[in-house]
Amino acid sequence: MFFRLKLSYTFIVCLLLLPQSTATAQQILGSLTGAVTDPTGASLPDAQVTARNTATNLKVTVQTKSNGSFLIPNLPVGNYEVTFSRTGFKTETHPNIVVQGDRTATLTTSLQLGQASTSVQVMGTPLMNQVDVTNGYVVDQATIQNTPLGTGSFTQLAILAPGVHADFLGGSGSNSGLGNQAIFANGQRASSNSFSLNGVSTNNLFNGNSTSQVGENRFVLNTGESFGPGGVIGTSTSVYSAIGQALPTPAPESIEEIRVNTSMYDASEGAHSGAHIGLTTKSGTNEFHGQLFERFQNNFWNAAPFFYNASPAIPASQKVPKLDRNQFGATFGGPIIKDKLFFFVAYQGIRSADALLGTSEATVPQGLTNDRSAAALANVVNADFGTSITPNQISPSALSIMQAKLSNGQYMIPSSNVSPDVATQVGYNAFVQGPDATFNMDQGSGNVDYDISAKDRLSGKYFYQNDPTTSPFGSNSATLGFPQVLNAGSQVASIENTVVVSPSITWDQRAGFTRLRAYSGTSQPLTPADAGIYLFGSTRFPAISINLADPSVGYGLSFGPVSNFSNAGMFQNQWEYATNVGWVIGRHTLSFGASWDYTQLNILNRNNETANIAFGEFPDFLLGNVQPGSNSTYFNGNSNRYYRSNTVGTYVNDLIKVGRNLNVTLGLRWDYNGPLWEKYGRLTNFYGNTYQYNAATDTIVSSGLVFAGNNPDFHTPGVSNSTMLANQWGLGPRVGVAYTPYSRLTVRAGFGLYYDRGHFFSEFSPSAGGGFNGP
Repeated sequence: MFFRLKLSYTFIVCLLLLPQSTATAQQILGSLTGAVTDPTGASLPDAQVTARNTATNLKVTVQTKSNGSFLIPNLPVGNYEVTFSRTGFKTETHPNIVVQGDRTATLTTSLQLGQASTSVQVMGTPLMNQVDVTNGYVVDQATIQNTPLGTGSFTQLAILAPGVHADFLGGSGSNSGLGNQAIFANGQRASSNSFSLNGVSTNNLFNGNSTSQVGENRFVLNTGESFGPGGVIGTSTSVYSAIGQALPTPAPESIEEIRVNTSMYDASEGAHSGAHIGLTTKSGTNEFHGQLFERFQNNFWNAAPFFYNASPAIPASQKVPKLDRNQFGATFGGPIIKDKLFFFVAYQGIRSADALLGTSEATVPQGLTNDRSAAALANVVNADFGTSITPNQISPSALSIMQAKLSNGQYMIPSSNVSPDVATQVGYNAFVQGPDATFNMDQGSGNVDYDISAKDRLSGKYFYQNDPTTSPFGSNSATLGFPQVLNAGSQVASIENTVVVSPSITWDQRAGFTRLRAYSGTSQPLTPADAGIYLFGSTRFPAISINLADPSVGYGLSFGPVSNFSNAGMFQNQWEYATNVGWVIGRHTLSFGASWDYTQLNILNRNNETANIAFGEFPDFLLGNVQPGSNSTYFNGNSNRYYRSNTVGTYVNDLIKVGRNLNVTLGLRWDYNGPLWEKYGRLTNFYGNTYQYNAATDTIVSSGLVFAGNNPDFHTPGVSNSTMLANQWGLGPRVGVAYTPYSRLTVRAGFGLYYDRGHFFSEFSPSAGGGFNGP
């Protein structure tokens, strides 16, 4: 387990089965607290406090305690009308009190003497959170709807929280996809955050990142991007770089609120040391309401990309490449049974076409034409490299590749179409125009909320998202014929039940399921057999690289799929259950709960089917002379991995109202972040303390390599299924103080210990980059 100091009392109640994911225990319910006094400022006990949801007419009533304080926990987010009444005092109504998820609104009032039938309406809003020490920000519906967003991603609003910043938005082309950004909270890593949708965890165990965008050369920021010839940068069909394409990203029009807790959150939240970002989608109300929306962008006002504008090889008509992004959708909700049963549905579509990523710059032998006879090829290469190749020396495989055509009639290896003097300036001699790169997304959501009674509420929510990205050139090939598609998407389902057991006890239960997928696949115009290449039975065309394709330009040529990542990806399924109990005892507001989730992280890696063949110069390619000592490789064996993990968390939290203006929070959390183990035992590790080397004989006595305990053939006795040694659990104490010296000022201080869960790619699989334990 990886942890950082950036502080939860372990308490397990038999009533609790096992539960909300430890990855995020954010509440999608809120609370209302405060105090009632008489005109002299004395506490007023036994006053009746009623909170009515103005949208659904849900009513919850409590009475103030002996000290005049009250607490209404576990309220659905929304606007409330709060009424205070007591015999001998005028009834007071506050018509517009906002309750936010995972927050406690504070409302303090002083009742006036008079008849209870006399009503006084007070206009105003409650103060900031005066109860606990959580640092963060809640983005309400009005802010979400009225803030211009480049791509409509909620991550662009997370930066409104103090201490949070994000990467620059990389444009709105197909590279940006959903436009999800890497988020950094208070100096923590981008992989240290947790995300949830309607209380259900949407984190990925692959690398924990949220970004879905890769830089492009429409505009260039000083962010350390590496450009190839002509300033071209890769596309977002990389599973690792664009894993945020699998992050559930609802339309802003369907989001009720966004909660960003950045630090000092209480013991109900754990497993990550960064920001906890939770989204709640809208619910139906007693009134039918809907919305149609569309946001359309094109290149009408765009300037020419810097490198395009500067390149003499690009025609003037193509200096400002096409860029269309159309984002549209609708929402609709209302009552099924007035005051009892409500529904809400939403749809969003995105269609993006990007001509910039539909072009490529390649380097081929100068003078290469559409005459692909052996004699013509020999003449071109001999003139360019000063060689003396004869037509009958050309490899049949190389000839087949040079003569291969695409479905549109173009040659797979393009002809030279840039003059020699210009080619030496721009670094390529073949400008390749292909189809537009595209990003298409369709998503839908549906919510049903049932107020069974004032003491029993049930809700079910479902979200679906499918968002493939297509790049005509993939990430390795400068030629057409090997388009790459990142097939990404997600599904999230949840059901939640909140029961008021007694005036002082509430019980919330939630079950959820999340599926994330991101798989990058490459098509091919011909098979190895078509080119006369034997690759141990593989039907996938190899990745071919030529170090020098033209001596005057000085660059090489690569085509085909990427060796390790051409057909690879992750599919993650997660089941979770969470239960939380709130219990008000005098000055103490106790909350305790537990959570459990089971995750399947299935890694599909086809690198054992994709060879990598390297050549020194173009004449070597024509002759079939593979570069000596190159990394021409081909792996045998099954490189797919099917990881499993269990996670458990329990907590107890006590919010103590020491005085009218002083609250103290004490908590303790225990998290078990179960290590990843592989279903078939295909997992290795290195135990340094068992490695032995005999210097006298120059032999390795013990390699230190161990195999998973569940490997049926090679398991190492005494080794666990995960091969991990250290305990994967930790205790996190939390202490906080909130002091309100006067109504407009709250001072908070706290201490906590928070843990970070490691992720598959970056921490748990040291050989992943080589393709052995995953892509």
